Parts: sequence; structure tokens; C-alpha cells
Amino acid sequence: MIRKGMWRMLAVFLLVLIPARTVILLLPEGESGSFWGYMLPWCYLIGAVALFLSCRLDHRAVMRFRPRPCPPAGVAAVLSGVTVLVASLYDLVRLVRNESDATAVSLAGDQPLLSTLCAVAGLLAAVVFLAWGVSLLRTGLLFREYPLIALMPPIWACLELTVLFITYTAQSEMTKNFYSILPFALALLFLFGQSSFFSDAGGGTARRKLYQYGAPFVLVGLGSSVPSLICLALGKESGSSLPAPMLMTLLFLSLYAAASMAALRRDTNLLLRSGRGSSPIRRADSSLSVTLELDRVVADWKRMNHQEPSEGSQK
Repeated sequence: MIRKGMWRMLAVFLLVLIPARTVILLLPEGESGSFWGYMLPWCYLIGAVALFLSCRLDHRAVMRFRPRPCPPAGVAAVLSGVTVLVASLYDLVRLVRNESDATAVSLAGDQPLLSTLCAVAGLLAAVVFLAWGVSLLRTGLLFREYPLIALMPPIWACLELTVLFITYTAQSEMTKNFYSILPFALALLFLFGQSSFFSDAGGGTARRKLYQYGAPFVLVGLGSSVPSLICLALGKESGSSLPAPMLMTLLFLSLYAAASMAALRRDTNLLLRSGRGSSPIRRADSSLSVTLELDRVVADWKRMNHQEPSEGSQK
């Protein structure tokens, strides 16, 4: 199965690229003056494209989400909600105090209205994440019963991506833009995919979208957040334009994506093993067998009725 290769590729990329970026950031020149610092974003991009294609080519996993408890994904969703809440409150406090980000270089100037709208959307998305995490710990029915609230996390991600693009697009270092903007672009696609899948609005193909956007997001999200947080913990420059609350948000959103895909992987394996060949059908539908039996009885009755008049005419 192609998706099994995706998990192996993801593990190899994470084990190689995250330590590599951490070592480069800890060097005296950092990413700004290092040849490998310029080459590493291309490695992340190649890995993300490879993961996307490995999931895109897998057309066999068409099963819809069966609501059930998923404790690892639920815990990760709760932690994501907490970090989104902290990051949104941090942005609101900074807006109230009229403090500007020292690392931001915006061509459009300050955008207080857009930043405030993004922070408010972040508070709502945090509440949805917390409620969804509790639902995954118990039943997993929240998005199925209330599909409209599943749109709040991707709306927040869209606004956050817009703010990041406006604020940091004029950065002189391309690598900082890469590690700041690309992870949230992939997070937006993943959140749309997971909302469509868990609410059953996207049908069976929503599962593949969740994987094909979730796997690159896990790679780039962890690769952008983990080395920067390690550098901040050691008192070094983070190498990212994002503040610490947003780095924590990116970290736990990536862990939530990985936990969600891992929870769904077990259902897919059971589905494929119980079928015959590559068919995703688990067992024959009982209503289908009853219909076939009824059709057979009607056909026999019609054949008998046609035979009786013909025999009478021959006599």
C-alpha cells in the first residue's frame, strides 16, 4: 500500500531534516550565511511534494469516518486549542498595548483591523478545537452533528496566513519567510481536509485529502517549529519570524495532524485486510442480497406463467 511508504518517508525526513536544521541554527553564522541553510528549504519542499504524491496516488482508501473515540488525536486537539488560545490572547494584548513586532517588516503598514479579526477568529477556533478534542476523547460525533462549526479552524488559518503574508512578506531573508508562511499554508489545506472528512461533507475522497495535505504539513510544521523552539530554549536566535506562541501553535497542530492520520490508519488496514483483493468492501450488504433474491423469485414466476399458456396451446 502506498500510504505505508508515506509513513516510512515521513519518518526518514523528520529524522534527517529536523536535526540538520537544528545544527545549522546553532552554528555561529546560522542559516543566513550557510550553504546548507539555503539548501535545506529545498529539501523540505522536495520531501513535502514526495509525501503529497505518495498519498495522492493512493486511490483505495475511500471509507468514510466512523465516529468513535480517538484518545491520542483528542489530546493533541485539546493541546492545539490551548496553544491557539494563548497565541490569540498574545496578539490581542499586543494590539491593545499598540506594540509592534520587531521582526515584522510590512509593505502594507500596520493592519490593526485585520489582526484583531484574526485574533478573534483564533479565540473561536480555540474553543472549537477544545470541544472537538473532548468529543474525540468520548464519541467523535461533534463535527458530524454540527458541521458548520468545523469551518472555524480553517477560517482562522486563512486569516492567519493572510496576516503572516502581509506582515512578513518584505523580509530580507527568504528562509525566514519559508519557515513562517509555508507551514500555515499547509495547515490551512489540512484543516479544510479534516473538517470535510470528520463532518462527512466530503464523502470518501476526503480521507485521501486529509492524508495528502496532512503528511506535508507534519513535515514542514515540525521542521519549522521544533528547531526554533530548541534554539529559544537554549537562548539562541530562533531563525524564524514567528513569536514563541505561534511556534508552539504550529508544533501542536502538527502533532494533531500526525495523531489524526495515525488513528485513521488502523481503520484503513482493517478495511483492506477483510476485503478480497484490493476491494475496499468489507462485507456484502444484507439489503442487496434480499433484493437479488426477490428479483430471482419474480423472474421464476414470470417464466412459469409464460410456459403454462404455451403448453395449453400445444394441447
